[in-house]
Amino acid sequence: MKAKTIRVQMLGGLGNQMFQAAAGIALARRLSARLELDTSRLRIDGARRFSLAALNVDADIFTDKQSPFERTFNKITHQTGKLFGSRSPRRPTGWRGPVFTQTNYNYTPEFQQISEDCYLRGYFQSPKFFAGAEDEVRAAYTLERAISKYARAQAQEIGEGSVALHVRRGDYLAHSGANAFHGVMQPAYYERALDLLESKFAIQKIFVFSDDPDHARAMFAHHPKAHFLRGESEYDDMYLMSKARAHIIANSTFSWWSAWLDPRPDALVIAPDAWFSEQATATHDTRDIYPPGWIRLQT
Repeated sequence: MKAKTIRVQMLGGLGNQMFQAAAGIALARRLSARLELDTSRLRIDGARRFSLAALNVDADIFTDKQSPFERTFNKITHQTGKLFGSRSPRRPTGWRGPVFTQTNYNYTPEFQQISEDCYLRGYFQSPKFFAGAEDEVRAAYTLERAISKYARAQAQEIGEGSVALHVRRGDYLAHSGANAFHGVMQPAYYERALDLLESKFAIQKIFVFSDDPDHARAMFAHHPKAHFLRGESEYDDMYLMSKARAHIIANSTFSWWSAWLDPRPDALVIAPDAWFSEQATATHDTRDIYPPGWIRLQT
């Protein structure tokens, strides 16, 4: 009997790809299927490259090898659909089986009804998509194999009295569309989060991580407990953040995973109550992104 195949479209940066692959890992485990990651939409290098190769994901890699005829046919079909008001996405190249498309950001119960070969397309930004396969996901995302000697040394400084605080700006500000959709966390959010954590345990050090380190340094220069860290890679940063006693994450899948990968059963995580901007939140349901026990703080 031919083994089932689950193929997952990879989109976005490291955090997004981890959500997508986690859904695939869980589904492939449930169906005893082979897992494939479709990297056709990603670049070879740059911010949107395939970022999971350095981890421990047991999956084959599929890359679009369209013939000129297939590429032209798919483009014409897609453009024709748009002309007549159809917003359905192009059919995945080289895939003839069912396609499961997540149309919003919330958990879709129909995901559990998949029983055969399937192509997964979406962001799958909820731990509900990999419920029951948490151990397999943690094993796949073993960051130790990807980090630098610098990160290993710095991890020794992050102890029980530490907080990992993430300031996400970067592309959220660089592109007007991304800024309108995501928005960025303001200083007041971080100050309220720190006050809340101070009421729960004695904070000794606050380790600040950011893709805009100059801005983050200016934001917390007044804070005597603030220390500013930046690893040699995105894996370094995620690994170091996961080692803290408590986490103040941004509206970022990157810091989401850094907090989720903290193995402590009593990990303290504060997350923004609004995952997107006010305008985007009105039309996108993100309630399922938060694991039980995480503290949602108004922004």
